[in-house]
Parts: sequence; C-alpha cells; structure tokens
Amino acid sequence: MAAGPGVEGPPTAGRSVQTVSELIGGGQLDEAAALLERHMARNFNVLASLRHRLGDLRAAIAAHRASLDLEESAATQASLAFVLCEAGSLAEAARHARRAVEMDGSSPPGLLAAATVELGRRRYREALEFLRLAEALRPDDVSILVQRAALLRQADRLEEAAAVCRRALDLEPDHPGAWRER
Repeated sequence: MAAGPGVEGPPTAGRSVQTVSELIGGGQLDEAAALLERHMARNFNVLASLRHRLGDLRAAIAAHRASLDLEESAATQASLAFVLCEAGSLAEAARHARRAVEMDGSSPPGLLAAATVELGRRRYREALEFLRLAEALRPDDVSILVQRAALLRQADRLEEAAAVCRRALDLEPDHPGAWRER
C-alpha cells in the first residue's frame, strides 16, 4: 500500500541511513547514534528470531542479549526468556520474564513468558496466575486459553481444562491446539 500525500510510508533501510547521514551532517551526533542503535536492536531481534527458528539457541540468545545492550524492551526481555527456557536456563529465563513484566505488565508476551518459565519450573500456581493476568488483558485470545488449558491439564485439573478448551473452541472452532488439549 502506497503512502498518501503528506504521509510517510514504512521505514526502509535506505531512508534510515539517509536520516542518520542527515543527522550527522547537521551535527546531531547523539540523535544519529540513538537512531542507529534502535535500528540495530531491531536487527538483532530479527537475527535472534531467525537463529531460533534454525535451532541455534546459543546464537539466538546472543543476538537477544546484543539487542538488550543497545535498547532494553519488554518484548526483547520476553523473547529472551522464551529462548532461555527452551535452552533449559530456567533461573535466567525467570529473571528476564520478570523484567518484561516489570517493564510492561499489560503486555501478554511478557506474562506468557513468565507463565512458560514457571511451568518449566513446575510452579503451576504461579504460572496460572500469569496466564490469568494475560487472559484478563485478552479474554478472547485462543492461544492464551489453550496455554491455560494445557497448564490446567498438567496440574491434573482436568474439568477446568476441559471448560477452558470448550470456551476456546467456541471462539475458534478449528483451532488445533484447543482440539489437542480438550
């Protein structure tokens, strides 16, 4: 979709470099450095996501850490917590998940990361509390409901898990995760 008159389109690498060059040329070195750091942090997050998808957890963790060195964000903290949890570093994952929630307690990704970590630590009550908070923010988010149902099932609370699955299937009848957990 093209940008209309007076409306700037999506940022491109070329425009970002031009803006940085303009800032440098105008003597605004601090602003240029800050802009470059924001772009580099985003690029490290993309790299982390790709490395994670390729199964290279060590490289994904390193890229997320590089991003956080440049710009701390709740989303990056949550993403790093998920990867660390998958890598089995639960204590460190818990620290990053907690930081994500501290930075933005109204962000479902941070709450889901915290729930995932607590589930890995077999702390079901704490995991359910994080999922309850996420569900309060997005009551019709089927993925949150499915994760909650899975956790309830693991905690041997089967009737509650079935009720949550029924609600998820009411919202999205073809959701494979809801069918799997029911």
